[in-house]
Amino acid sequence: MARIALLLAFLGMLGTAAAESALQWDRKTVEASLAPGEKTLRAEFGFVNTSQAPVTIDSVKSSCGCTTAGLEKKVYQPGEHGRITAVFTPGSRKGTQVKGIRVAVRGEREPIILTLVSHIGPALQIAPSLVFWRAGDAPRPKTLRVTVPAEMGLRVNRVTSNDPRMDAVLEPDKGGGYHVTVTPKATDRPITAVLTLQAVTREGEAKAFQAYAQVK
Repeated sequence: MARIALLLAFLGMLGTAAAESALQWDRKTVEASLAPGEKTLRAEFGFVNTSQAPVTIDSVKSSCGCTTAGLEKKVYQPGEHGRITAVFTPGSRKGTQVKGIRVAVRGEREPIILTLVSHIGPALQIAPSLVFWRAGDAPRPKTLRVTVPAEMGLRVNRVTSNDPRMDAVLEPDKGGGYHVTVTPKATDRPITAVLTLQAVTREGEAKAFQAYAQVK
């Protein structure tokens, strides 16, 4: 996180150099979250020409091939509004990603720096991700807590165990999450079971997440 903070500070210093630009921006930094597997993140940076003369934007370039930045047109009259649309494609990236967009305005020595910060976090959290019993333990049930961030829009509808000797039951929690009760039928032999939670997004896309249960 310290490296990200330094990068944001550096980008902010670059943006300060263009503080006297003829373009006034609604915002120069957009920060958003998305779930693993989500294909794109779209952000818009609006502006207005506050000068008394037409303004020409010569180029808009992103700092990474994973981010594209589009401009409706190049020339803006006094008082005219416009926007730059950035689209970030995370691919297999995880964690916090910081992408810069360099806007070159004709006649201005320093570029304007726009920043897109994306947080790619887990779509849901399972804690613990592993429950276990030692050989000979009483086969008492143990519980997995499933937390679903509201903004992710996931609904968990089923849990299955790949080993019939390990039972798993899904139930909703009052707080909007779920819990899974896991119970071995016996603990006299080793068991390694994969518990698969099946979920669906708001758009109807199926997702699967896994936890584990063992008798050691």
